[in-house]
Amino acid sequence: MIEITINNNKYFVEKNLTVLQACEQARITIPRFCYHEKLSVAGNCRMCLVEIEKSPKPVAACAMPLTPGMIVFTETPLVKKAREAVLEFLLINHPLDCPICDQGGECDLQDLTLNYGSDRSRFFELKHGVEDKECGPIVKTIMTRCIHCTRCVRFLSEIAGIEIFGALGRGEHMEIGSFLNKYLKTEISGNLVDLCPVGALTSKPYAFLARNWELKKIESVDCLDSFGSNIVVHSRTNSSTKKYLNLQWKDQIIRVLPKINPNLNEHWISDKTRYAFDGLYFNRCTELIHKEDFFKAGIFVKRKTVCNWSHNLLEEIYNHIKILQKKKKLLGSIGNITNVEELYFFFKFLRINGTSNLLINNESFNFNIDLPIFYHFNSNYNALKTADLILLIYTNPRVESSMLNLKIRKQFFNQETLIATIGTFNELNYNFIHIGNSLKSLLNLAEGRHFFSKKLRSAKQPLIIYGNTLFKNTSVILNLIPFLNKKLFLYLKNYIGFNILHLNTTQVQKCDLGIQYNTTNLLHKMSFEKHFLKNLDYFLICNNTDLNTFNVNIFKKIFLNLKTHNFEKLIEEPFALPTTSFYEKDGLTINNEGLIQKVFKTTTAPTNARNSDDFFKSLIFLQKDANKKKKITIKELFLLNPFLNLLNKKRDQFYFNIFSFNKNYKIKVSFIHQKQSLSLKNFYLTDNLSKNSKIMSECNLFYTNFSNFN
Repeated sequence: MIEITINNNKYFVEKNLTVLQACEQARITIPRFCYHEKLSVAGNCRMCLVEIEKSPKPVAACAMPLTPGMIVFTETPLVKKAREAVLEFLLINHPLDCPICDQGGECDLQDLTLNYGSDRSRFFELKHGVEDKECGPIVKTIMTRCIHCTRCVRFLSEIAGIEIFGALGRGEHMEIGSFLNKYLKTEISGNLVDLCPVGALTSKPYAFLARNWELKKIESVDCLDSFGSNIVVHSRTNSSTKKYLNLQWKDQIIRVLPKINPNLNEHWISDKTRYAFDGLYFNRCTELIHKEDFFKAGIFVKRKTVCNWSHNLLEEIYNHIKILQKKKKLLGSIGNITNVEELYFFFKFLRINGTSNLLINNESFNFNIDLPIFYHFNSNYNALKTADLILLIYTNPRVESSMLNLKIRKQFFNQETLIATIGTFNELNYNFIHIGNSLKSLLNLAEGRHFFSKKLRSAKQPLIIYGNTLFKNTSVILNLIPFLNKKLFLYLKNYIGFNILHLNTTQVQKCDLGIQYNTTNLLHKMSFEKHFLKNLDYFLICNNTDLNTFNVNIFKKIFLNLKTHNFEKLIEEPFALPTTSFYEKDGLTINNEGLIQKVFKTTTAPTNARNSDDFFKSLIFLQKDANKKKKITIKELFLLNPFLNLLNKKRDQFYFNIFSFNKNYKIKVSFIHQKQSLSLKNFYLTDNLSKNSKIMSECNLFYTNFSNFN
């Protein structure tokens, strides 16, 4: 700690800070345009000028390091005159189009001009115009407003990892633009809109929709991947916009912005988190459909009827269940956007009907759920800051968890951490070593016969991340992975480098709730497509996104389908009921680390949509015996799973020598030469919401195509 003086007041601050950071700790506001705490220091806007004793000129606070005994003044006449002069030069070429600018009300240039600028202009010449750039379907540019703060240039270079933007020209003709005239092909391009302090970079989907003071702001959590980014959802009641014409919604989501959380997503969110919300308003299921058979002219005819919740719908479903209970083979499938309550009561409904067969998006992964260390991201996201080696096994974090990929790139950018991958070659936004493509490479690495084994053992804090694709092979998870982690456990005292990157929060919640297939389940004994589906009696679906990947014959066996969106194929299920999305209900979610977070209701659901967990609670209540009937409440979930009371916390984990094997133990792995493709390949179209989003479809068209359309 060193002692400094700011405005005649003494403060003790940490070493290695700048004057601007010290003033922030002292709660003294210093205006700035180019400075951002997550980007490198540029010092080119000159708005943060302060006066330092014995200095002949004002000094840029963002680039000036502290020295013991430094005396700083932030409100002297010299400083005020310097800030006024800086703003006068910035406004020379800046257009006066604030009434039509989407940045209005949130513009730093507006606020600082009001506080520090002059009350009149001395410029009467022609303003310099700059041609707008085409950056893709997300970022809208009006480059005449640009003040050359270079935040966008530094973000794309340091955070996103793409060298596209830069400063072109010199002097008055300087402008920010693309060197090669390309689109911003990155999954985090929407953060440029938040970074830009003026209206040069704005959001295309949000253009001319609303002003920020009209919007209602609710903090929530993103459920589109397993990272659990914190977000702020902005909605507007009785919206008059013609973009989403549907009278069933009382209010509509207008935009989604990141909520700053230093331990999770920091200041950023992905484009899918930011813009996939418009999938709520397209192709939405809003009618309760009951298809029943009736006898006409000697034959049975299927009749489609549209009903509502006031009818005896639950009793009809209950009567169907009574008939189907005589049959044995039942399968349930749930989508990858669920909360803890929905997953728990759906599984309980299946158990009451005599089965534990539950698939997530038609896929089954063999996770060991005995302890949380077997299926969590045990090293935590903050451990990436100390990792000196990162090994990615059958995973592509850029597609599966873009925010985790940002943390990996940040570690590579700051400390040049060695990164290696095993599996399909993927394009990542940092340098890495591809050390193998098949399971044979992983076996050699575990046995110490791979050239990378020495580097893995010599690392002080290695971090291994396993992808979901690897857990489709039971023999691998039981033999090879624990053996590989045993090596780290022996060399590093009680270090568990076992980190699993899940594709969605539903998989984490499923493991935490103890939902696992029976050991005698047919899904483990025979091929899913060839045997089990042929002998299937009936099928229950809850927000499944990949229904069309099933065999055609299974559509005839669907008994109940709860869905937020309509599917492409015509499904002849007896009951098809609309349900709510995660934006439209409260609930709990568990991220990849095991962090329990609360998801809040941010918008109203369509008129006929109901919460699926309430629906299953009602069915469970009807199926109970008359003498044992009690009201089904959420208290049951918390009594059976007391760790859910640890809101915004993670469970305490205990570590012991779980990887102790005999010295003569040999690894046995089947299909060792098999090359497995990743389960998730497309970042933009992964779930119900994104597949019905027009913005995500447009991003998928632009960013996954090799041509430039220029």
